[in-house]
Amino acid sequence: MSRQNTYLLLTTLFMLIFVFSFSYYLLIPSGKSFRAAKEQVQKIRLYTHELQGDFDALHEQYERLKSDHKPTLMALRKSFDPSGFVAQNSRFFNSLEILEVQDPQQDQSYTIYEITTTSDIDSPQNFYDFIENINSSDWVIEVNFPIHFKREASTIKSSFSMKVYNAL
Repeated sequence: MSRQNTYLLLTTLFMLIFVFSFSYYLLIPSGKSFRAAKEQVQKIRLYTHELQGDFDALHEQYERLKSDHKPTLMALRKSFDPSGFVAQNSRFFNSLEILEVQDPQQDQSYTIYEITTTSDIDSPQNFYDFIENINSSDWVIEVNFPIHFKREASTIKSSFSMKVYNAL
């Protein structure tokens, strides 16, 4: 074997060892970590897609509820005017007492007004007219139970309380 052939054989052998060791120690581990990172990215992408779907569904439901209950939300934002309430509903009541409720455990994003009423009505229809008036009012009003009715001669005496919710 000539010297040139030996040199060529050793160079080829050295290059072959270098290529295999380079592949084994550098390329294969990098490829494994790349595949692991790619799988992780795919999992994150699927999870993000799932979360986006959930968000879109909840956002759609939120927008639907917001549009379905627009009058209530507007009524909640409208500031309560006790004198306006009295002027609007005084024809239904003999007495009307309005107090702002101060509760330290209450959510501070809204205020509550308690209204205590007594009235003399000729027929239940008058009470139903009042309830209809409450439903069409500019504020969020809750009629509290029990509602006391007592017959006196030709009229019915009623007394009950209500709460008005007002956002700050």
